[in-house]
Amino acid sequence: MNTRLLKDEIFDLLASKIQSGDLLPNQRITEESLANEMGISRTPVREALIRLAADNLLVKIPRKGFFIKDFTKKEKLEKYEIMGALDGLVGSLAATRLSDEDILRMEELVELIDVCIKYRNWTKYQALVAEFHDAYTKKCGNDSLIKLVRSLQFNFVPNKYISNDDEKLAELQTNLNNDHRELIKCFMNRDAAAAEMVLRKHWKTDENYI
Repeated sequence: MNTRLLKDEIFDLLASKIQSGDLLPNQRITEESLANEMGISRTPVREALIRLAADNLLVKIPRKGFFIKDFTKKEKLEKYEIMGALDGLVGSLAATRLSDEDILRMEELVELIDVCIKYRNWTKYQALVAEFHDAYTKKCGNDSLIKLVRSLQFNFVPNKYISNDDEKLAELQTNLNNDHRELIKCFMNRDAAAAEMVLRKHWKTDENYI
């Protein structure tokens, strides 16, 4: 496999682990250990880490290496505000384009998300939530908007970062999943304006959770 493909694979792997919360803020990532773990040279690893730092997911500290970015409270709130505006637009465009099958799958995902919250399976939770949002994002009919939203998702604050308190986190995720149910009702009614309002509210994180 060529160096470029390896670099992309490493980038996707680490970005996924950051988004799922498997890698935590301030955790150190070393070229040598990652290269040894994957059985590859350090060159594509270094290139992937530099790209992740450029995308604001890692921080490079001279003579110490790369660390998972620890977002400030202000940064967290700003990122959710941006996603609220963009996702609201996505939802409004998708409202009249979703099929009954799409909505049925979203209903199934909401139930599966509830199970993850109950058993505190945050890694699986993150994957199911991503699938839920992707279900309507890919139906919005605006390819440029889809690319923008998906690119921002790599430079985003996972819910895992909001609180290290499992009970507080579960309370937050339950509230967010109730938003998902409300959104589904909007989609069933083909109500674009209501869908946009729900999604803007959905991303407006209560400062008490941060």
